[in-house]
Formats: sequence, structure tokens, C-alpha cells
Amino acid sequence: MAQKRNRKVAVVQCLGGCHAEAVIPRGDLAGDCSQVLADHPDGILKCKWGCLGMGSCVAACKSDAIHINSFGAAEVDRGKCVGCGRCIGVCNFSAIASDIDANSADVNSRMAEYAKAVVDGRPHFHVSIVNQVSPCCDCHGENDAAVVPDIGMFAGFDPVALDHACIDAVNAAPVIASSVLGQCDHAGHDHFTSVHPVTDWRSQIAHAEAIGLGNGEYELIRL
Repeated sequence: MAQKRNRKVAVVQCLGGCHAEAVIPRGDLAGDCSQVLADHPDGILKCKWGCLGMGSCVAACKSDAIHINSFGAAEVDRGKCVGCGRCIGVCNFSAIASDIDANSADVNSRMAEYAKAVVDGRPHFHVSIVNQVSPCCDCHGENDAAVVPDIGMFAGFDPVALDHACIDAVNAAPVIASSVLGQCDHAGHDHFTSVHPVTDWRSQIAHAEAIGLGNGEYELIRL
């Protein structure tokens, strides 16, 4: 049975006000936050980290849960927010964040749920390229070099089986001695938890199976 978790919504960390006052009238600006930032790289606010209030997050939200308030800052309607994270991804100044810190199991479960929302009721086929396997997410600016040699391409109709096969392949791969993983204690033979001890990839496979996304069992056919 799928585990019930606390509802997660977005929260704007900038409240607007005098420190977020625009030094260039917003009426004289064109475009969303990204365009305004490109046109005015020094910013348009007295505060360099405040919400620009030009609506990138408003446009990104498909739940109509965000509006620009009277203080010139984005504001989230908690009743409408579904916690998808689109607004967090488009914010130029990290002015929007989740209102709770999710543990690894929560994050893994949500990823499985979002994947199911995309593929449910639709034909789907999946391809994963397991090369340049870095110790952190590719989006991390502080990311490091690959921890195992390039493995190759995996493909299949079941995304859960595909993920499990990729995980097993990475764990079976030799460690690059000079990498972050090479400096870790990997006596447990799990490359993922060796680098990030709080990571539990098994929880994602288990939750994905529980919600009917797919089956973690697989047959690997090498071509």
C-alpha cells in the first residue's frame, strides 16, 4: 500500500515590501523574470535576492496557485498548490522553496508518482544512458567527475525494471579509484549509499511497484 505523507507545497521566501522595491518601475519592463534579468543584469530591485515579481512562476504554475501580490512579490495559494515544483525550477533567485524538508524516501516516492502521472494511460518506451555517472545530480554546480566507467544504453517498456537494471549495473561496475566514490568506504557494495549514506534507492523501486508504475524484476538482454 502506498505510504501517506505530509502534503508538500511551495512557499515564497521573499515577502516583498520596501527592500524588494523596484528601482526601475515594473511598468517600464517587458517580459518575464528571465527576460528582465537578461535586459538588466544588475537587477531591478534594491534587494539583489528578492522576488522580481515579473511572473515566471505564475506562468509556470499549471494549478493557478500563484499570483503577484500588492507588495510586488509572488504569493502561493496553499489550497491550490499541488507541490509539483515548477515554480521552484523557474525562479532566478531561489525565492521559492518547499515548505518542508523531505527525506530521501519522500523524494524518491514523489519522483515515482510524478513519473506515473506522465505515463499513466499513455503508450511509453524508455531509454537511459548510463554514462558519466557523477556523484551528485547533474544540476549541482559542485558536482564531481564520474565514479564508475561508462556502462552504456538501456531501454525498455517498464520504467521501474529499467531503473532497477541501471542501478544494478552501476553497483556492479568497478569504482574509479580517483573519484569521490573511490575515497569512500564501499564495503557494502552499494555505490549510491557509499557516496550518500542517507540515500535509499530501494524505496523508490518499492513505491513505484506499489502505485502500479511497473515491476522491478527484469531480464537483461545484451545486444
